[in-house]
Order: sequence, then C-alpha cells, then structure tokens
Amino acid sequence: MKGKILILIFLLFFSCQKTEKIKEEKIVPVTITYPQKREIKKTLLFTADIEGNPDIYVFPEIPGYFLNYVKSEGEKVEKDEVIAYIERKIPGVEYKLVPVKSPISGYVSELLRKKGEFVTQANAIARVARYEELFATLSLPNKYIGFIKKGDDAEIFLQDGKRINGKIYWVSKTLDPSTKTLKLKIIFKNPGNVYPGMVCEVKLKVFEKKNVLSIEKDAILGDVIKYVYLKKGEKAIKRTIETGIENEEYSEIISGIDENDTVILKGKEILRDGMKIEIKEE
Repeated sequence: MKGKILILIFLLFFSCQKTEKIKEEKIVPVTITYPQKREIKKTLLFTADIEGNPDIYVFPEIPGYFLNYVKSEGEKVEKDEVIAYIERKIPGVEYKLVPVKSPISGYVSELLRKKGEFVTQANAIARVARYEELFATLSLPNKYIGFIKKGDDAEIFLQDGKRINGKIYWVSKTLDPSTKTLKLKIIFKNPGNVYPGMVCEVKLKVFEKKNVLSIEKDAILGDVIKYVYLKKGEKAIKRTIETGIENEEYSEIISGIDENDTVILKGKEILRDGMKIEIKEE
C-alpha cells in the first residue's frame, strides 16, 4: 500500500514539473519596431481670449458722479473725443460737467457705469479698443516655457472655422503664482467680424527636434523607470532606457538602445525577461 502511495506521489510531482516546464516554454507572439532618427515636433491647442490692439480702459481725471454717455458700444471714437460726462456735487458750489475723453482712436467696446454712480480716478468709465489687429491672450503651463519665444509662429482658429496665422507678440516675465502659468499674447490681423471679448483657439509649436533617435511611445513600459523589451534571438530581453522629449506618437531615446536593436512593440505587456517569442505579421 505504501508503495502505491509513493508511486502516486512521484507521478503527481512529475506531472507538476512537466506542467511548469510547459508554462516556462510558452511562446508569446509579438510585433517589432526599430529605433530610428526622425523629427519630433509637439503642438498644443489652447483656448484664448481676444483683445484689441491696443485695448484700454478709460478713467476720469477727477472724482464725481457719473452722468451719461455720449457714445454707444461699438461706436467709433477719435482720440480726445468725449465718451461720457461726470458731475461734481457740493452744496452751494456750481461746477461745469467734466468730460471723460478717449486717449486713443478706436471703438467703444464696453460701457461700465450707471447714472448717479460715484466714480474716482480708479474706476474705469469705458473700454476702447482698435480692431485692425487683435491679440489672442492665453496662459502657458510652466513646463513649456523654455520652448517658446517672442516671434514664434502660431495658428488662430476662430469660432466661424477660419484659420489665421499669427505670431507670439509678448511673453510675460512673471509666472501667475496661483496657476503657475505664463501669460502670452499672439498678434494677428482681423479678417473682419472679430471683436474683443470673443474667444478662439491657438495652436503653438512648443518644441521641435530634428534627427533624434526615437521609437514609438507604445513600445515603452514603466513610469519612473522606463524600459523596453528587445528581441535577442528567440527571447525577449528587458532593457532600461532613458527618454527625452515626446509627442503623441514618438519618444526621444537618450540612452539604453540604438538603431541596431530590435524592439518589441505589441505583446510586450505579458512578457517577462527571458521569455520565448515569435514574430507575427500584422
């Protein structure tokens, strides 16, 4: 009886060993790619506010009570032309109405006060802007600051579907402390029917590198420590890599692999170092 039990245990052990060996010899079908030198360019799309050029607020020269406007929103105004009047009210003293004049030629884009409201030199009465050229103003995340500069090209996409070329006109030197973003302005010619206060989208090229070694982003695994699997004979070999800039498709390779390596692209998720592989056609 004991002999039969020993034989059964031996057969069970042998069977387990055989099953384990079969698992170890599992062949994983994969596809491959090769590191290549190519141009890597990344563009980003931002929502921007449209402003006049210039686009200014008009303030009274002295305090008083707002009386009335003599210009309407959207109406053209010349430099030093009166936009509104304020009056001073002191018992027993008679004052002339005080005009509020536009410091520039342009169009009245916004009227800000109501009759009888007390205003000071710190309270804007109106907003005046020019429309021939406009600014698209946006906030740039700080990680892209080193990749853009004044004079760079930009694309403006208006709400009616029109696409207009523009250029970076101004870049702030100070980060917004709450959002950690940098304000910049894109200047573009008004094609007509575009006014301050509207919104648009701006496409910016945040970086571009030519002739850099790169592979498809889909071939890379790992978050902090990045790695790929290489085809070495019939096996997959894990290799740690260092990456640089990347766009939606490709990632720059700084070290770890070169153009002579064969990198596994699909099927990598289930691989372990040293597993057998076979190349499948897509």
